[in-house]
Order: sequence, then C-alpha cells, then structure tokens
Amino acid sequence: MLRPTQVPEILAETARVARSAFPKGTTFMRLRDELGVLLVDQDFTQVCSTREQP
Repeated sequence: MLRPTQVPEILAETARVARSAFPKGTTFMRLRDELGVLLVDQDFTQVCSTREQP
C-alpha cells in the first residue's frame, strides 16, 4: 500500500551530492523520481521480530 505521507524527503545535501556524482541520474534515482517510494519500513514490521527492531 502506497503511503506518500510517510515517505521521508531526501535531504537537500544528499540530493545535491547524488546529482553531482550522477548528473544523468541512475536507474534507481529515476525510479524514485517517477514512482516515489513504494515500500516503507512500516510495511515490514509484521515480518520482523520485535527484538531486532530499533
């Protein structure tokens, strides 16, 4: 289930460094730009043990 309100924004400095390192972008950068984040950490809470969660 896509929950765009739970998707954290990419930090401006991180985006700047990524764009300088890869001016044309990468496959993964383009995928995120086009599709957004499809899975968030909360999607996996049921399958992970509570002992290993932060």
